[in-house]
Amino acid sequence: MFDLITSFLTTYFKYNTHGLFCLAAAVFGISVGLIVLLQEPRSPINRSFFLLTLNAFIWLFCFSMECLVRDPREGFFWISMDYLFGPPFIPILFYLLSSYLLGSINKNLVRIGFLWATLAMLPMIFFTKDIVTQKEYVWGRFLLYKSDWIGVGYTTFLLVPFFGFLAISFLNLYRGWRTAVSPRDRTQRRNVLIAALISYTGAIDFATGFNVPVYPFGYISLTLFISIVAYTIIRHQFFEINILLKKFSLILLIYSFLLAFMFPLTMYLINQNLPNVEPGQLAPLLAISVLIGVTLAVGPLIYATLLQRLFWLKNHSSMGLTHELKSPLATIQGVTEALLQHHSQSAPDQSKTFDYLHIIQRNAERLDLFVQDLLKIAQIQDEAVVLNKAPADFAKIIAEVAATFDHLAQQQSVQLSLKLTPISTLEVDETKIRQVVSNLISNALKFTRHGSVTISTHAHEDYVSCYVSDSGSGIAKPDIERVFTRFFHGKNSAKGSGLGLAIAKAWVEAHGGKIWAESDGEGKGATVTFTLPMDA
Repeated sequence: MFDLITSFLTTYFKYNTHGLFCLAAAVFGISVGLIVLLQEPRSPINRSFFLLTLNAFIWLFCFSMECLVRDPREGFFWISMDYLFGPPFIPILFYLLSSYLLGSINKNLVRIGFLWATLAMLPMIFFTKDIVTQKEYVWGRFLLYKSDWIGVGYTTFLLVPFFGFLAISFLNLYRGWRTAVSPRDRTQRRNVLIAALISYTGAIDFATGFNVPVYPFGYISLTLFISIVAYTIIRHQFFEINILLKKFSLILLIYSFLLAFMFPLTMYLINQNLPNVEPGQLAPLLAISVLIGVTLAVGPLIYATLLQRLFWLKNHSSMGLTHELKSPLATIQGVTEALLQHHSQSAPDQSKTFDYLHIIQRNAERLDLFVQDLLKIAQIQDEAVVLNKAPADFAKIIAEVAATFDHLAQQQSVQLSLKLTPISTLEVDETKIRQVVSNLISNALKFTRHGSVTISTHAHEDYVSCYVSDSGSGIAKPDIERVFTRFFHGKNSAKGSGLGLAIAKAWVEAHGGKIWAESDGEGKGATVTFTLPMDA
């Protein structure tokens, strides 16, 4: 079997550094895309990013095969496969990703884009040799667009909409970056815009296709683009980087085992059924395509299964969960034992009995509140959130919720003040918005001693905003992006479930709003801001 594999590789493939680099970039891109997709499969941002990485995989893999196969006739086959969901779909998929990042999408433009990409795909698949030829460079083989009317007509039809859609996406991202309300959105859009500008340099590959003597480094640009965008998405979904590395390693391991199994099997079937196949014939190429297709199809299924079973791939949220469940339970158990021991005495002290019962009651209430928060988080994860919207006075809601914290603020010597501007009635789920405001004020008081907490509002043209500012212990810079993560406890965290801000974030976003935190650092207070659209 080893001799068979060696014979096949040396017969059909040759060593080429450029081809191997493109192949490595293809595997890296699709692996990162899978990690992002499986982190949050229901997210349209994650889905569109995965489609873009899948598109990049097709492009880079086929280009690598064009360089690695020995026979130029097989190079034409891989060029045609490259345009099967390859380059023509890059700009429309990038437009989709940028639109989901901005929260608005032009569906008619998407339909036009996919129609154009399909029409641009078909000629290259069926009339490859009429449109392009190939040229051997020092670094490898590459396609050349023909200069006759067919080649010029096709490249014009391909490139004008190609760069047109990219220009629309860049312009939208730039406007979105300049008009972003939250720091998170501003950073996210800025990073994607920078990544897009970097990837734009990959258009140098088209210049090579027009016989300009330049090296096609598009695979480098695309790898940088995928890396930056993946980091931006993962960071703003509060995903631990060590978990990312473990998942990436797992994907590579799965692909390695699948290829180690499928490749010898494919070679065996070719040898048994097609013993006289020569280079340039289609059968081996189709066999390799089937091998790749099976690997890509089965790999994610195995990965998703293992992801649910391997404890070392789970994040550290279970540590917070364990603490919040075990701590009150341990207290209740300990006090119950002390209470039983106390009552076993001949003359138990009634005052101590009441003290023990109060301790049990407080911890039972704490446990009950935590379980309620867990149920809300489960509801959010199952996407079972139902908003019971009705007209509500936003300022009145905030004033009433703040009033319930007056006594606690006085106990802590904290000045609780309101600066509310008149706001028109909003269509909201009042119960959930009350909980958002309650969680934010509670969190601010938790980290403030002998200072102030201020709740203010402001009406804008399209949305309203609410600011909860405190003069408390502040937020460390590395923790700002993670404070809305479930069970997260920062360096200065007081006791709590670590779910309050996560729930607030879920309810705000369910209304189509945004929420973020800002702080100048530890000991300098913090401000949590959330917005709600006027038509929420």
